[in-house]
Amino acid sequence: PFEFASSQLRKIKALGKKTALITNSTSELLEIDVKTTDISSLEDCFDFIQTSDDYWHKKPDPRVFEPMLETLNVEPSQVAYIGDEVKDAIATKRAGMRFIGVESGMATAAEFASIGAFSIRSLGELALKPH
Repeated sequence: PFEFASSQLRKIKALGKKTALITNSTSELLEIDVKTTDISSLEDCFDFIQTSDDYWHKKPDPRVFEPMLETLNVEPSQVAYIGDEVKDAIATKRAGMRFIGVESGMATAAEFASIGAFSIRSLGELALKPH
């Protein structure tokens, strides 16, 4: 599901958008997970990175987003969060952010739909348009 991660992140950044990675995983587990993607450098892809090592609040607690919002100087209404778990959708809804679910195996289309969340099968389906 994340085979298009690098190309989609480049497109997002080319549109002048800020990018962030917020995970409940530790930095050690994140390094292992990144090896399953086409991302060569997290720092080149993201303006903000936060693991569970960095902050004590975890998704679905919406406070998990506070450092990102402050660091990137954005309001929740300006954020579109892409996640692969139901707890991601719950956290973003509670925080007042938009959500796009990726059906990665962590959650299915039916599970996202059951909580009113929009989802796509892979990042390759993400339509990027300048706004």
